[in-house]
Amino acid sequence: MLISMIILVVAIALLCVGLRLSDDVMRLLLTSVGRFCLLLSMVYAPLLIKLVIVIGILMIPVCAQRYNLRHSHCSRLCLARIHCAHASH
Repeated sequence: MLISMIILVVAIALLCVGLRLSDDVMRLLLTSVGRFCLLLSMVYAPLLIKLVIVIGILMIPVCAQRYNLRHSHCSRLCLARIHCAHASH
């Protein structure tokens, strides 16, 4: 369990750093390694941690404004609400 938690922390750190970089090659490299570590942590993690990760991924919505579908507001339960430009705070 300790190994899966370490790999999960490394994956989250790599993804956070990779998304903030301006260099495309380094961003691609760090996010690819981060996604691989996330997959590896999902293989070795206990069932409870797997459920928490999957529920967390399912709770983050895809904003309809990104794809110019229609005007929508984030709900109060939206996890990505603070980053949404169209949220009614």
